[in-house]
Amino acid sequence: MTIATAGVAMNEERLRAYIKCSQLFYYGGVEKPSPQTRMAQYAVEYYLTARLRDSKRERAYLLSKAVLQATKTCELETKLLHGQAQQLINQTALWLDEFLNLFSDSMYYPITGPLPWRIKINRTAIDLKISGILRTAKNQTLHVLSFTPYTTRHSQVNDPVVHLKLNALKYFVKKNPNRPQAMLHMLWSRANGHVGFDHITTKSINPEYLKLIGQKIQEAERGSHFPVLPCRFACPFKTKCFPGENK
Repeated sequence: MTIATAGVAMNEERLRAYIKCSQLFYYGGVEKPSPQTRMAQYAVEYYLTARLRDSKRERAYLLSKAVLQATKTCELETKLLHGQAQQLINQTALWLDEFLNLFSDSMYYPITGPLPWRIKINRTAIDLKISGILRTAKNQTLHVLSFTPYTTRHSQVNDPVVHLKLNALKYFVKKNPNRPQAMLHMLWSRANGHVGFDHITTKSINPEYLKLIGQKIQEAERGSHFPVLPCRFACPFKTKCFPGENK
């Protein structure tokens, strides 16, 4: 059976999978963040939401509540042993504290917390996710928080999700030659538990790459799927594409 996406919404994880390898998408594969990054994402989103509701609360209180709420959400998604869960809690608390030092309350103030965002390309709806939007008193540039499953600059700047977000964000702030309209902060949890972050701005929007993404989505709508040759990925479905080959 051929899977065609016309008229069906795709989320970030499925879109990344199709762009990476349409056969991976066909087998149900996804490109998603690590459990550590997912936990950090939930903690940031809970923190920003709580701060918007009550800006006078102390940071330490909001931080502990955010980590607690993130833990409850992750426990519903992932079965962890007690020791694993406690390690993840401690790691996330340190990660969030480091994040709040980088994006301090004295420099940035939140405009919104987590924001579901649906755009449409051809006949396919794409569900994007923004974890929060910050501003500074210095200028109108939007500082947009977005978590990524990738840990290298090359993978991040070639992530189709990043370019779709940047293209959508450019309409929210008037263009100015002296500053970008929006800066997308790509966040993840490093292997050592520290904050991983990089950024890309609306000045890096590549019309040719956006056109390529649109073409790939049209292929998905037609149900086109084929393995990437040669396959360079450590994929759990490799033996289905190439019977007899070791994983």
